[in-house]
Amino acid sequence: MRFFFLIILLIVVYSSHANEFVEIDKTIASSISFWLDTNNTDQSGSQESCHSTSISLKSLKSCHRYIEGVYITDDIDSYMAYVNQLLYFGVKVQNFPVFNKVIDAQYEEITSKLYFNIAYSAYENQRYEEALNYLKKIDDSLDDDSVYHALLIYGLIYFEQEDYEKSKFYLKRIDKSSKYYSSSQYNLGLISMKAYWWSEAEEHLNKAISTFDIKDVSEYQSYVMDKLYLTLGYSQISRKNFRSSKASFSNVSLKSPIKMRALMGIALSEIGLGRLGKAATILKIIKNKSQSSVKFDALVTLPQVYQRAGNIKETVEYYKTAISEMSVISDVIKHRDKTLVSKMQLLGEGDEWKTSNIVVRKAIIDDLLKYRLVNRKFGPLLKSSLSQLEKIKDKYTVSRSTYLSELLNNYIKQSKYALAVIYDQSVVMK
Repeated sequence: MRFFFLIILLIVVYSSHANEFVEIDKTIASSISFWLDTNNTDQSGSQESCHSTSISLKSLKSCHRYIEGVYITDDIDSYMAYVNQLLYFGVKVQNFPVFNKVIDAQYEEITSKLYFNIAYSAYENQRYEEALNYLKKIDDSLDDDSVYHALLIYGLIYFEQEDYEKSKFYLKRIDKSSKYYSSSQYNLGLISMKAYWWSEAEEHLNKAISTFDIKDVSEYQSYVMDKLYLTLGYSQISRKNFRSSKASFSNVSLKSPIKMRALMGIALSEIGLGRLGKAATILKIIKNKSQSSVKFDALVTLPQVYQRAGNIKETVEYYKTAISEMSVISDVIKHRDKTLVSKMQLLGEGDEWKTSNIVVRKAIIDDLLKYRLVNRKFGPLLKSSLSQLEKIKDKYTVSRSTYLSELLNNYIKQSKYALAVIYDQSVVMK
């Protein structure tokens, strides 16, 4: 029989809220500019603050005070550090006086680095046209590491704009010696998967995996490897290479936030290999322990395993369980209970909002509101921006909830249909 389940690969490029951030970013930039120009007798300037590893509004203000008292030719490094602190806060540095000062200094390498840093910040804040504009300004004085990083940004922007030929053009130019090579190969793999070129996709993914030293990886690198193995595994399932897919999924760390998705992959691999008992055991673990959307896949796949094994009684019971559990979750989503949806972790496999653009902006605004002069002049606008950020987050939550609701309704309908077929067959046999 044919299995109906949704394989959710981690290759979706989530639609950004870039346009919705425009006015918020203008308010933040205006507030920061105003605050930098206010005179605080208790805030002195220091060179050390420009190079602080812990960037804050306080370090930015101190660095601002410092560079006001030195010529750019005397300490160009601190000027660039100041630029990078401004970019850290997501502002358009080209609207600040320091931008023209760096350009007027006429250091080719420094100017190229400035353009690259602006392009990277613009990309991070989903201002893609601005990013492309400044990437095009970079000349050959840029260091190799930044050149490869620039090529990656080019590739990622065109990938997200679904111009895959341009994306491939840039990604393929990243040398194997570069630390950005694994990212380029991963994204080339995703492009191949979108075109259903599975063998080519797996070649790229394996090249990406080969760049890591498994004996010495950071927590972040471990997560990247997990994503690579997960994506590789589902590609191999698409080619019905079940032994290889099981091996790939088994390489995903047990501590990984996507471990349940990997377990689902192992279960599907076991089904492909005809090991229905092992598959059923794994699916029960996912069904009972997972708090993410992979739980739905397990709920609807489990009865199909029993049906394939010829155990109609268990098949019927697990279909009934799946319909019942999914109906409860569907009702929660339907009533827009954000608290319950959040507790159920249905909005993603990881802690998505921790590093999101929304949380970053909220933290900056909260910090700005602590300063009396800023609060007096920009308080209403900043508080309005906070409200707007909540609306953007709610909008995403509703969008994600709608997707999950449609997924559940589809699964419930198919489960009910499968039950009806079983009952009809039972009547015919009698």
